[in-house]
Amino acid sequence: MATELTPTEKTIRDFLLDEILYDKQLADLSPQELLLENELMDSISILQTVAFCEQIFEISIPEEELLPDHFESVRAIAQLVERRLADKRTSQ
Repeated sequence: MATELTPTEKTIRDFLLDEILYDKQLADLSPQELLLENELMDSISILQTVAFCEQIFEISIPEEELLPDHFESVRAIAQLVERRLADKRTSQ
């Protein structure tokens, strides 16, 4: 059962599979997979993901947004990115 990914989720998932989880031998990564609870990500990989998202999506993720809940899953990260993109659009 393939879950439809938004373009943002797909970009983040592909990054995680290629750059962060390359050694975990995951066949796939669902958007709801619990990344922190299943110890797939740690503080270093969160920072790498933040840097990736800031660069690719041309956003800024402030320190107060660096909460575990925002990095619990691909979907949660994508929602954070979408919020930052919306904030960016409204501030222009």
